[in-house]
Amino acid sequence: MKKIKTRYLVLLGFAFLGLSYYVLGNMQTDININSLITADVLLGLGYGIIAGPANVMAAADFKGKLLTASQSVANVLRQIGLVLATAIFVSLLTTNVNNAKDNISNYASTQINNSSLPNSFKDKAIDKIQHTLKTSSNTTISTNKIKPKKISLSNNQLNIKAHQQVEVALQKQGPLPPKVKQALYPKMMKIAKNKIKQKVQQTNQEIESLTSKIKHHAKEQLVDAFLQIYRVMMPIALISMLSGLLFKNTKQKL
Repeated sequence: MKKIKTRYLVLLGFAFLGLSYYVLGNMQTDININSLITADVLLGLGYGIIAGPANVMAAADFKGKLLTASQSVANVLRQIGLVLATAIFVSLLTTNVNNAKDNISNYASTQINNSSLPNSFKDKAIDKIQHTLKTSSNTTISTNKIKPKKISLSNNQLNIKAHQQVEVALQKQGPLPPKVKQALYPKMMKIAKNKIKQKVQQTNQEIESLTSKIKHHAKEQLVDAFLQIYRVMMPIALISMLSGLLFKNTKQKL
């Protein structure tokens, strides 16, 4: 079997880790499954190549009681590393997701305030989005919950609004005979209802467009919050390649 020096194995393992973190950190919003599989394979190779030599070297120069002690120390250090890695990962993720929530909230507020929607609707929509972001945990937040409610009118509400508009229009015409008013009222009600329906439809189309923009931005921000962690880990993995120089020039059989 071919023999490879331990330090070369360690260097190769960290190189694979750094490359996998690079692939993960530079993924787009719509994650490509092939890129994800490639990154996972590289990650598995990196950990696998490092773990073998590390376990062997932890006990290479010890015998008897020292060998048992070395294994205990190695296990303790391994557990400490796992705990620290988990704590660092969760801290970075929490910070990134909180920053993403702030960016989503600011973007949504700007887009809604710059729209032509009624001011009363703007305030309700912004409050709903901010409430959704605040009450969602960092692990369960979903872009599907970030959407303002569309406007809908019942037949009774439509009739009331149309009647109000018709009354205002008739008052502007000045005094009219009752028969004339009675003749104009059905036609004016029909026109008023059509205008109200058209206005509601235009408003809902604008709401749908805003919702699409906000959800797309939210998805980008949340995905990037996760991927930023790998961008941070990539240089750490590459710098860790220097640890390979600490190993003696022993050889491992593969």
